[in-house]
Order: sequence, then structure tokens, then C-alpha cells
Amino acid sequence: MSKELITVFKDLEIKYIFKERKYDCNSMVVVFSGFGATGNFTYDFKNVLNEMHSNVLWIKDDFYGNITYYHSVNNKEIHPIINDFILDIAQKNNIKKDNIILSGFSKGGSAALFYGLKYD
Repeated sequence: MSKELITVFKDLEIKYIFKERKYDCNSMVVVFSGFGATGNFTYDFKNVLNEMHSNVLWIKDDFYGNITYYHSVNNKEIHPIINDFILDIAQKNNIKKDNIILSGFSKGGSAALFYGLKYD
């Protein structure tokens, strides 16, 4: 599995892991993190999704040291930036928007539903 990466995208520090596809699979699964057993920030489904043929993008809900539900922090909406980050990763890997699958468990599932409905 790849190691955690940190980037600053549109002035937002984003912690993530990206696993490139296997074979000719042209899709990407985005995993929004849930709460860990101890309330820590986690990357969910790492063992299972690491074996998938798809590209996988795990995004950690750790923005400025806060749990944000991928929505807003310190009165600043971050969801448009995170959405643009997902689309940027997809574009760099020649993945069409229609081939992006949003997923998550618990808090991450709420984020997946929000992004799916808000950003189609």
C-alpha cells in the first residue's frame, strides 16, 4: 500500500493515499474516512480495496486537526475544494467523472452521499 501523502490544494492541506489501478481498469473509488475505534482519523477498507483493480483515493478527514465531515472548518466551506481535488486526481489519471465511485462508512458514508448529491 502506498504511504500517506500531504498536499496543499487551493490553500487546503489534504492528507490522502492514492493507489494506482491494476490492469486496464478506468475507474476510481474515493473513500471518505469514518471514525476509528478510538475516535482517531482513519483510512477505511485499506486491506480490501488495495486488491481492487480500480484506482483508489482515500481522503482523510483531518483538516486543520479537526473532524469536518468533509464539509467546513473554521467557518470556511472546504467541500468545493475537496470536490475539485477529486476531479483533479481523476483528470491526471484519465478517469471520467462518470467512473468515480464514492464510498465510506459511518461519517464517510454521509460524506459520500453529500458529495454524490451535491456534485453529481
